[in-house]
Amino acid sequence: MDRDIEKDLIEIECAIKSQEEKDNMFTVSVLQRCHKLVSELKEYRELKERLNSVYGECDGILEVIVNHLEHHEGIDLPEPVFKARLLTDGEVDKWEAFKALEEQGKLLKLPCAVGDTVYCIMTSVKGTNPTIFSQKFDYSMIDCFEKTVFLSREEAETALEAPN
Repeated sequence: MDRDIEKDLIEIECAIKSQEEKDNMFTVSVLQRCHKLVSELKEYRELKERLNSVYGECDGILEVIVNHLEHHEGIDLPEPVFKARLLTDGEVDKWEAFKALEEQGKLLKLPCAVGDTVYCIMTSVKGTNPTIFSQKFDYSMIDCFEKTVFLSREEAETALEAPN
C-alpha cells in the first residue's frame, strides 16, 4: 500500500480540523469530499492488492471481473457468494487433470486418509471367535472396506453381531 495515501489522509484530516477552527465551512466541505475520495482510493488499492495476491499480478483483472459480472447479469450466484472465486492457472490445470482422471474412471475417493486408524475383523484358521484389531489404513484394504475393515470399533462390533 502506498504510504502516500496514508500521509494524504492525515494531512487532509489536519486541514479539516484547521478549517473548522477558522469556521471556513466551504473549505471543510471540499476537504471532507477529498478525504472520502482518498479513503475510497485506499480501499480500492487494498482490494486490488488482495485480488492480485489470489490471482497473481494481472493488469486489468478488476475490469475483466466486472465485465464478466455485467455480462452474466441476473444469474443466480451460489450461496454463500463468498465461496465463489477465480481459479489461478495452476488450479485450473489441476482441476482439469482431476476431471480427466474422473472421466477415465481413475479417480478414487478413499473412505479415510491413508494412515488413519481403522478396525479390522480377523477370523482365525481354526474357526475360533473372530477378533477386532486396529491398524493403519492403506490402499490394500480398499476392497475389504465395510466388510472386514471399518472406521470405528463400534461398526466392526456391529458387523460381527450381524447374521451372515
